[in-house]
Amino acid sequence: RLAEIRAIVIATAGRHEGAVTIAQLRDELGTSRKFAQALLEHFDAERVTIRRGDAHHLRRRAIG
Repeated sequence: RLAEIRAIVIATAGRHEGAVTIAQLRDELGTSRKFAQALLEHFDAERVTIRRGDAHHLRRRAIG
């Protein structure tokens, strides 16, 4: 399931100039803000995204 969510994070960020916010992921997944935040923190730790302010930006290696 994490692979599916990773693909959703990448697709959502692609539609929003390479970044995704907690609110955008929450709406995309239809889940709680708390769960969306935990997922984005997981992808930060996995080096898929990097947090800058309120947004989590895709790292270049995550795209390829």
